[in-house]
Amino acid sequence: MSNHFVASLETALASLVDGADRDDDGQPKPTVVLVHGAFADASGWEPVAARLHRRGFPVIAVPNPLRGLAYDTAYLQGLLAGVAGPKILVGHSYAGAV
Repeated sequence: MSNHFVASLETALASLVDGADRDDDGQPKPTVVLVHGAFADASGWEPVAARLHRRGFPVIAVPNPLRGLAYDTAYLQGLLAGVAGPKILVGHSYAGAV
């Protein structure tokens, strides 16, 4: 991921809520779910995840199985069903289709 992309994502998410672990209404911050594209793995999100963690966001970098659109979509849906509260999905490349 480029530094510009990481900074843009961080700025966009930070504009949603401040640096605390709760927003102004006392609600927990949304969990940011990062999904990688084809020819990659979840470790590519590490710089993004680290910056978001420092801002108090819970972050999950999903290990996208890359088995096909239907399989990968079902996998992600199952993972999301287990995450309580609000979520923000961020997909790179192929993950946008998932």
